[in-house]
Amino acid sequence: MFLRTRMHSRNEEDGGVYVGALLFALITNMLNGFPELPMTIERLPVLYKHRELLFHPTWAFTVPTILLRVPISLVESTVWTVMTYYVIGFAPEPSRFFKHFLLTFLLQKMASGIFRLIAAVCRAMTIANTARTLILESCFLLGGIVIPKGRIPDWWQWAYWISPLSYGFNALTTNEFFAPRWMNKLGSDNTTRLGVAILQNIGVTPDRNWFWIGAAALFGLAVLFNILFTLALAYLDAPGKPQATILEDAANVTEVDHVFDAKTSREMVIRKNHNINEDLSIEAAAPKRRMILPFTPLSMSFDNINYYVDMPLAMKEEDAEEDDKLQLLREVSGAFRPGVLTALMGISGGWKTTLMDVLSGRKTGGYIEGDIRISGFPKVQKTFTRISGYCEQNDIHSPQVTVYEALVFSAFLRLPNDVSRDEKMYLKDTIVGIPGVSGLSTQQRKRLTITVELIANPSIIFMDEPTTGLDARAAAIVMRTYINTLMVCAYSKYFAPATANENRRTSNLLWTIGLKSKKLVEYLEGIPGVPKIVDQKNPATWMLEVTSIATETRLGIDFAQLYKSSSLYEDNSTDLTMIFGGMYGAVLFAGINNGNTVVPTVAFEQTVFYRERAAGMYSSLPYAMAQVIVEIPYVFFQTTYYTLIVYTMVSFEWTAVKYFWFFFIHFLTFLYFTYNGLMAVSLTPNDQLASILTSAFYSLFNLFSSFFIPRPKIPMWWVWCYWICPLAWTFQGLIASQYGDVKDTIKVPGMSYDPTIKWYVETHFGYEDRYLGLVAVVLVSFTVFFAVMYAYCLDKLNFQTR
Repeated sequence: MFLRTRMHSRNEEDGGVYVGALLFALITNMLNGFPELPMTIERLPVLYKHRELLFHPTWAFTVPTILLRVPISLVESTVWTVMTYYVIGFAPEPSRFFKHFLLTFLLQKMASGIFRLIAAVCRAMTIANTARTLILESCFLLGGIVIPKGRIPDWWQWAYWISPLSYGFNALTTNEFFAPRWMNKLGSDNTTRLGVAILQNIGVTPDRNWFWIGAAALFGLAVLFNILFTLALAYLDAPGKPQATILEDAANVTEVDHVFDAKTSREMVIRKNHNINEDLSIEAAAPKRRMILPFTPLSMSFDNINYYVDMPLAMKEEDAEEDDKLQLLREVSGAFRPGVLTALMGISGGWKTTLMDVLSGRKTGGYIEGDIRISGFPKVQKTFTRISGYCEQNDIHSPQVTVYEALVFSAFLRLPNDVSRDEKMYLKDTIVGIPGVSGLSTQQRKRLTITVELIANPSIIFMDEPTTGLDARAAAIVMRTYINTLMVCAYSKYFAPATANENRRTSNLLWTIGLKSKKLVEYLEGIPGVPKIVDQKNPATWMLEVTSIATETRLGIDFAQLYKSSSLYEDNSTDLTMIFGGMYGAVLFAGINNGNTVVPTVAFEQTVFYRERAAGMYSSLPYAMAQVIVEIPYVFFQTTYYTLIVYTMVSFEWTAVKYFWFFFIHFLTFLYFTYNGLMAVSLTPNDQLASILTSAFYSLFNLFSSFFIPRPKIPMWWVWCYWICPLAWTFQGLIASQYGDVKDTIKVPGMSYDPTIKWYVETHFGYEDRYLGLVAVVLVSFTVFFAVMYAYCLDKLNFQTR
């Protein structure tokens, strides 16, 4: 947290710290609207269904969604402003406090609108995450924050004027630096008001009207984004349900395929048997579709099964004499014979699924009593999973695999080694997809659920509501197919001023320009009265001649003051800052994109992991290792093209060592952001909570990265947060590896001499290139830590409750 005890208002350097605080507030409140993205996408299927059925116009959905968020944003803006404004030490006038609050509220409303719009246009979380990152990074880079408005190329000026962050940044800084405590002092030139000098240094036009311009623009953009959000939902087509199917030869489709697609089954049978009745065709084909692998018939008996759970707290409070446990199953006994289809039937809530979970060993909590035997022998859960299957009521499958891949995966992990490879591989290439969004239909998913278990050739299979979601004909086909296998089924109801001499000044300038003296020649030749350089003359000699005291007296000018008011000087007081800001913004947004993109995918896959682990396919460690290792080549490829593009565009020094450090640090950064997302998933029961947890991580990473508050200015009692912040080590490694050895001088506002870049990096940020080895070790440690924590939590924490 920014603390007022360390926040002063003495000079431009102090103003820079306040600028960092305002930037942090700006970005944090901008990202505060991110939850609108997943929430909107989650609601889209229902909206599209209602729209197709003409239940209500689209605005009837969007208007309440927008209005209901207003009181929430008011509360959030109030809490944020009250907790941060005076703690940081912003201008103490009440009017500026309320103006700051207004801007915070408008920022949040604008952010909510833009995230809703992204969701409505993209309509898929993976695409929306990519679009969000691209939009936010563009606004950050071209909104006057990293690149001042005067330095943005003419052909990109339009991006500045449409960037919401430019209006928010200008309004927030204008509100702060026009306060009396800044305007009652002079800047380092002893001429310009300190507040105006600070605004000029960051590229903001010193105009008091910018507050109201910014507020009006934020309000207008919020209205515009929400109107576009409504129009997008009203006129864009609902995402289809594509089924990526690969048919090498329709005539060679095996009879097993009939199990997965009843419609295809009917068409294929009719094509082959034009005049044969459909039901007879199905019966005739049935023997060909029987399981070709023999299984061992086993019986199952259970005696005096009792199942208890801890008494809910609410029930304990109602009756103090209640037992500590609540009994759900009481002395249940029974037996299942081989080859006999046994159905558990009863009303909804009759503990049918509970009994099956107890018998199959799928319960994750509670207390079980009684005797369960398999063909007369006590059941051992570790081996029982090898001879049994369980078709859960919910069809849980990885959405990115095909039917073929899902079945082959199950077969290879669950069938014994004596089953040949050819016997394990035999089905179609249809993408499973996400329920209700893409891929298989409800009926097809149900049949896949059953077949994934059957392909393991179990002797006993449990099926929880196997016909839910199927019509009568499809249910009959499915049940008829599995009549030769013992099934326990549960049915239920549906539901720099220059003070030194000229020689030193010029010398510093020449050292700064170095081989790029062409720019300085062009600058000096542009001054009226300065003679042009002649061919073959040494530029350094010419510069010493034309900038002498005699020339200044003759022309009546002061080269130092003239230089300070030139664009070249500004290019020297802003170039380094732009590069630092660009590097920081690029790596931050790219890293966050990695972390956010992996969360919904891995969270969905985690439910599949629970099912497959329970089925004995694999343990937690190989699954976690696979998830961790598979990210490495992807991140390596991402880092390769990313660093080549960025390194070339920024024009860093092309040396093997510097490029290696640039690549290596980016690779580890992208990797630990990804693994941080994995860890968040393993720590939380769903992707919504995982997103909230990662957002908290990113806020802390952002605050203590030393970009907004350099490490030497962080209070001692908070500096420990810097040392445990991965992004701080990333930023330190990037800056120190590229500029830690550069001895060219630069102009720094408020300083009476021109320091070297190396000195500035060491003094302002606390970075030294001699510690690059330590940076590498720490970044590797963070990467390994997040990966190990993911594997550990995945093994020890189970958020599946049955």
